Amino acid sequence: MRFTNRHTGLSLEIEQALLDRMIESGRQHYPTEFGGVLVGYYSNDKKAAIATDFILPQWFQSSPTSFLRGDEGLKEILKSYFEKIPSQIYLGEWHTHPDSLPIPSSADINSMNEIYSSKDVNINFPLLIIIGLNRAGYQVGIYSSSNGIIRRYEKD
Repeated sequence: MRFTNRHTGLSLEIEQALLDRMIESGRQHYPTEFGGVLVGYYSNDKKAAIATDFILPQWFQSSPTSFLRGDEGLKEILKSYFEKIPSQIYLGEWHTHPDSLPIPSSADINSMNEIYSSKDVNINFPLLIIIGLNRAGYQVGIYSSSNGIIRRYEKD
């Protein structure tokens, strides 16, 4: 599947199978929020992020309306992805919103702006995938952060 940010022209490519794995991980923790780190690479022209996998946190704290992941071991795991061919990097974050819409909360927006401003994150448009889960199904929202602005990606 391909999602495009109409304002920037940037896109995210993600296989349904990867999204299904994220949804299943979220369902295992329903009705509390759950998530992790999105991994992948950029196209040669840097206009498309291609998501290949996700990393689950070793430590996290969650409730029906919040999710906080630890970063224990993350640097080493990301290094192993970077050493693969093609080299893969941190693309952003993902988490669920149980029984809610996949729209960034004020905490999500603050987190994304912190990630964008971080000297440890060397990407211009960190991604955020929010999966709104309920017992009947799910909805996906994809966003990126740049210069304090959160923009939504639309399915092509």
